[in-house]
Amino acid sequence: MKKTTIVIVALAGVLSLGGCKLTDHRQHHFQELLNSYVDDHGEFSVGNANDHNTYMTGPVSLSPDKVRELTIDWFNDSITVRAYDGNEVCVSETSDTILDDSLTLHYALTSDGELKVEFCKPGVKVKAKEAPAKRLLVLLPRTLRLEEVEVNGVSQSLTMDSISCEKLELNSVANFVVLNECRVGHLESNSVNTYSMEATFSQLPEDIELNTVGSSATFYVPADAGMTIDMNGVVSDLSCDLPLSRKGKKHVLGNGACKVEVNSVSGTLYIKQK
Repeated sequence: MKKTTIVIVALAGVLSLGGCKLTDHRQHHFQELLNSYVDDHGEFSVGNANDHNTYMTGPVSLSPDKVRELTIDWFNDSITVRAYDGNEVCVSETSDTILDDSLTLHYALTSDGELKVEFCKPGVKVKAKEAPAKRLLVLLPRTLRLEEVEVNGVSQSLTMDSISCEKLELNSVANFVVLNECRVGHLESNSVNTYSMEATFSQLPEDIELNTVGSSATFYVPADAGMTIDMNGVVSDLSCDLPLSRKGKKHVLGNGACKVEVNSVSGTLYIKQK
């Protein structure tokens, strides 16, 4: 069994002990994320080796009307995705290491508008301890609203600044995550040993789902924010600077508009006023 598969099984099992069982949907995304990475031999690969011919080496600049979705698989160092005042979708990387083609950023744009960004050539085996540190930068036009953004990351920081999308899904292991003023309809974060997640909102998503083990999250929200928070898990806690009321087992802030579901083991959700 892969080391990463063990993490999935442990996550599902521990959450189940707290009465919050991972759905098939959640396990599927953890499986996809973690099976793409480190195996019993200390090696990892990304993407699908069978379709590597559809990928090209970066950097790249694309017309935004060709991009509907963004998927990122990144192994080492940092990921930054931010809005800017330009008119192209730009993907680039920097590294202090001289890279051969197989270890450079690879990307593919599917016929239905999904931009896939990979740490290296799909299917290439890389020893985790020898993986080059590479910093990924994705720039999105400020006027672009994507249908979906999915980021799968292991052992690096993730910063998302002012991006706009209908759905944002973060699947992370040992990451530090910062979301700054992102305009998101639906936010889902699946994390194992993420050091912390900090999100600043002027406008809250319609709903937020947090599935965590050993992770904390801090939301900075306006004084008039509305949230209904459903806390599930083992040794999970909620700390809020703003006044809360109770509705059954749920905690309600303001008008309760944003639905928040937290499935957590040894994690805390902090809500602070901006």
